Amino acid sequence: MATVSIPHNHFQSVSFELKRFTQVTMLAGGRTQIREYAPSRWMAQYRTAPLTEAQRRAFMVFFSQVADGTNNFLGYDPSAAVPVAYAANGGGLTFPAVGSWPYGVIGVGRAEIVGPFTITLSAMPVGFTVAPGDMVSLEWYGAWWLLRLTTGGTFTGAPFNVDVEPRIPYPTPFPTGTQVAAYWYFPPSLMLLEPDSVQHIAEAGQMPSISFSAFQKVL
Repeated sequence: MATVSIPHNHFQSVSFELKRFTQVTMLAGGRTQIREYAPSRWMAQYRTAPLTEAQRRAFMVFFSQVADGTNNFLGYDPSAAVPVAYAANGGGLTFPAVGSWPYGVIGVGRAEIVGPFTITLSAMPVGFTVAPGDMVSLEWYGAWWLLRLTTGGTFTGAPFNVDVEPRIPYPTPFPTGTQVAAYWYFPPSLMLLEPDSVQHIAEAGQMPSISFSAFQKVL
């Protein structure tokens, strides 16, 4: 199974949210019981901006590659493409290379999983700040897991912990006690196209647009 990318970051509207599979039960004495029946998953709805003919054809090729679920694609939330502290100008996202770490590129640091809702962050520029609501994607040999921070912090040179959602899967393809790549710039999730969700929207006198839906592939 191959992984492909959305051909253009060219969207008119995007909904990118966690779908929670839970049941709430009221118990005696006013207590509440919440049961999780399956891991929360990222769900996305995209509508492109008006497309040129070349862009429309690029999207058609993309849909043909992922239409039957044979291939995954890397989906992302354009409204959370960078940490909020850097949203105004996108500066401060060039990370240093550390030792033999093969990145040292835009927005790629390191993270270590220390619990189902906690990761340790490192290999960031000193002063780099992350906040609740920022997104980060962990990557390890082609496995991706998109997380949203529920706590934040600033890198002072020493690793620090942040809490995240959704739950990191267990058993996990990400090794505990080992640092993996942490993507802060357009952090992606491994997604599958929702069957029969592609709609072509054409209005008189305007260039066409396309809408489609996708859901996270559970590792």
